[in-house]
Amino acid sequence: MNLLQDNVRKLYFKYFGAAFGSAMVSSIYGLVDTAVVGQSLGPNGTGALAVVAPLWNLIYSLGLLTGIGGSDLYLYVFMKPTARILEIGPAIIRTYALSFLLLPLNVFSTYYFQALMQPQTAFIVSVFRGMLISGALILILPLLAGPDSIWLAMPITELLIGLYVIHQMHASTRSLKTIKQS
Repeated sequence: MNLLQDNVRKLYFKYFGAAFGSAMVSSIYGLVDTAVVGQSLGPNGTGALAVVAPLWNLIYSLGLLTGIGGSDLYLYVFMKPTARILEIGPAIIRTYALSFLLLPLNVFSTYYFQALMQPQTAFIVSVFRGMLISGALILILPLLAGPDSIWLAMPITELLIGLYVIHQMHASTRSLKTIKQS
């Protein structure tokens, strides 16, 4: 990237799209998280979210900074990159970084299920996310789709676990409403 010689307008919109998309994902995540916590835990849960939100925004912003603009710099931290590494490295880091979109939901869901006295669900999320699904995808994806597909293992894992978590949270919320009405 050379701001004096490159097309600044094209560069601006390239980074604007990534930043805007990430901000939208973060906003939607915060809105849904607040609604789910507010419905299940009431004012105390929403208050706890208000305390944690600034820290979450700081961590998320640092991840955003890394994923959008700092992926090239990470290559220099670990090695003296060749031209080939500089060509493929940012795409690899950005692909792998997609897994961070659902990571908070999946990690915090284990605490959610433990708080609801559902340790089996929390255990399934932890073990399947950390070992079974990701391990299987790391072994199988390169055989099926070529060596570059290994970087999709964690984003796919987080997506599959995220869908399971949402399903389980929905089922838990329905059972809590049934208990509350009785």
